[in-house]
Amino acid sequence: MISRNKPALMVIGLFLAGNLLLSACGGATPSSSLPATSATLQPGGPPAPPVAFTWQRTGGIVALCNQLIVSPEGQVTAKSCDRGASKPIGQTQLSQKQLELLKQWLDTFKPFEVDLPNQSVSNRLLVHIVFNGQGESPVTLNDQLAIANLAARLYAHINNQQSD
Repeated sequence: MISRNKPALMVIGLFLAGNLLLSACGGATPSSSLPATSATLQPGGPPAPPVAFTWQRTGGIVALCNQLIVSPEGQVTAKSCDRGASKPIGQTQLSQKQLELLKQWLDTFKPFEVDLPNQSVSNRLLVHIVFNGQGESPVTLNDQLAIANLAARLYAHINNQQSD
């Protein structure tokens, strides 16, 4: 059984090594405009803040691209990534209740990355989440949807504040 899986493991290993090389050389992937998921050094500056999770919604008739970055401390940054350009929309802070929920998720769930189709098939939106949990429990679909729902509400809140 192990010998049959050896070619598949080699292909996966080569794929991961190739992605590592591309990222080191500045190769782009669809979600490469999202920030690093842990503290990293920025040229000439302090380390970037750690990221609890990132959320990106793309697609639709108008080729929508929305991003949300949430820190473990509850700082939330919204950006538009339409046409490949990252444009800041605004920031907010999680409420105390939201921050407690985030900390519970971070302490409970293992890290994960997932693509979730939007519930509305007509607009063909895709939601991509990268979650940097520190826990031991695997995340359920319902938990992934709860994280996606919170992110969508936060993005709408920030976006509405900017249009007032």
